[in-house]
Amino acid sequence: MGNTPSDHERKYKDYFVSGDRIGSGTFATVKRSTRKADKKEFAVKIIDKRHLTGRELVGLKDEINILKSMDHPYVIKMADVFDDGRRVKMILELCEGGDLFDQILKSPNRRFEEKKAARITAIIGKCLQYLHEHFVVHRDLKPENILFTKSGTLKVTDFGLAHFLKLPPDFHVMHTCCGTPHYVAPEVLGNNEYGVQIDFWSLGVILYIIGQYRFPSPHWDHVSEQAKDC
Repeated sequence: MGNTPSDHERKYKDYFVSGDRIGSGTFATVKRSTRKADKKEFAVKIIDKRHLTGRELVGLKDEINILKSMDHPYVIKMADVFDDGRRVKMILELCEGGDLFDQILKSPNRRFEEKKAARITAIIGKCLQYLHEHFVVHRDLKPENILFTKSGTLKVTDFGLAHFLKLPPDFHVMHTCCGTPHYVAPEVLGNNEYGVQIDFWSLGVILYIIGQYRFPSPHWDHVSEQAKDC
């Protein structure tokens, strides 16, 4: 017997969705979800397909396929996905530690100490290496898309603009202008060809935002103010 929308809905009832809303966007709502079998909590991302364009539907399919294929400690995990024809429900790992943007706002002077900034940058870098090795480019890396679990583990999330490469990263080029303006590489904004390197540009912007730029004496005394400002 093939899967029908009613089959999807019947199976989805194995997951209890509470009334607690975690977040919402133009076409999606995220709620807390508890699995009845073991009381484990998840986040369910509910996308209304009726308001999506053809390109956005393709992007949603790509996002689901990418998350299905990912298995990395710093990439958000998807436990299951359901489609009733009108709405897609993605059962995702629950991250209750907020996002990187929130942590920046709560930090003294809205900056991190060097060790913390270096650790976060290294973790995201390892995550990007994994994605690129698996032919995936994120294309929308920013503090709001970097979440933390209750225990503090970093998770890269929101693969709505991510893309599966058809060729190895060194040979595949893209043309779609997408992403968040402040974090997008110049070649994307200029409507030029670009590759997976754009993710590292975004990481560089994040590092610039979270870092502290002090030049302690005497190690930096010989460096000009102009050079420090570069």
